[in-house]
Amino acid sequence: LLVFSLLAGCTEPSPRLTISPNGAVLVPGESISLTATLLYSSLTTDIAWTSTGGVLSATTGTTVTFRVEQEGTYSVTATALADPTLSRTIQ
Repeated sequence: LLVFSLLAGCTEPSPRLTISPNGAVLVPGESISLTATLLYSSLTTDIAWTSTGGVLSATTGTTVTFRVEQEGTYSVTATALADPTLSRTIQ
């Protein structure tokens, strides 16, 4: 009975999407590998990527390379294709 009481009060974490690393400072010509991870979800791990400038090596997949060609501030967003409400943006 005690075990049931402890488990009954537990809730599963909400699904979320993370990007690793969580941001970076790059100079023109540099690139970084970014990985999206879907946590606490049974959805497929298909991810769509977009950016505000710079160059992405792909628009889908769990890992992409992002390259900066000019100075500036850029955002990169990863979105779960199976659930677009699961999205994460880094700068």
